Amino acid sequence: MQSHYNREAKRGQHLLGELLTLGLVYAGKTSYNKDKLEGGSSMRIPRRYWRNLDWPLIAAVLALIMIGMVVIYSASHSQLEASGLNPYHYVYRQLLALGMGGLRWLY
Repeated sequence: MQSHYNREAKRGQHLLGELLTLGLVYAGKTSYNKDKLEGGSSMRIPRRYWRNLDWPLIAAVLALIMIGMVVIYSASHSQLEASGLNPYHYVYRQLLALGMGGLRWLY
């Protein structure tokens, strides 16, 4: 039977291995990790991370974004058309805000 210390040590080694793989820790062993610390752009995402994403949640968020765009358009297009402006003005502003928020989330 493994002791609690051995299990924690193995868990720590596994975590360190993951961080090395992602390039978040530099061990001085490979140029891949060194490139990541110097701002390289060739970071690979392990396949198992894509499998573990919550796809229904992502689909729900995208559906809510699309529904929100339709609601914004339907609430504002008649007044904007009456005043001679682009009926998609507020939709474009919302998409711009969504893009800026997405960029902030990524970086």
